Amino acid sequence: MARRIPLKTVELAIDGVGVRPFSYGETIRSILKLPAPGRGLTLDEVIAAMASLAPVEAALAAGGDSVTLSEEQWQTLLAKLNQFGFALADQAIVEFGLAIRNAPELT
Repeated sequence: MARRIPLKTVELAIDGVGVRPFSYGETIRSILKLPAPGRGLTLDEVIAAMASLAPVEAALAAGGDSVTLSEEQWQTLLAKLNQFGFALADQAIVEFGLAIRNAPELT
């Protein structure tokens, strides 16, 4: 199985700063590359993260509007998403997270 995740950019309202772009692709990149707060990454985690990042990077470079991840790559992203610390709460982040969690299975 594989899963498709949109790679779109939406507006994120930040109090006192204004509206800023929120890129799904760039945020996925950060989630995959950064460790959970307060810890590092094991070699196996780095290997899994880089395998998951490869199709994201390719889709971004091609200007794609979505990325297709294998089930294993999606599971890696989902596990890291569940540990990722966002800097603020906003509906755009809710929609981003649910787009990953609820990514449709492709047959």
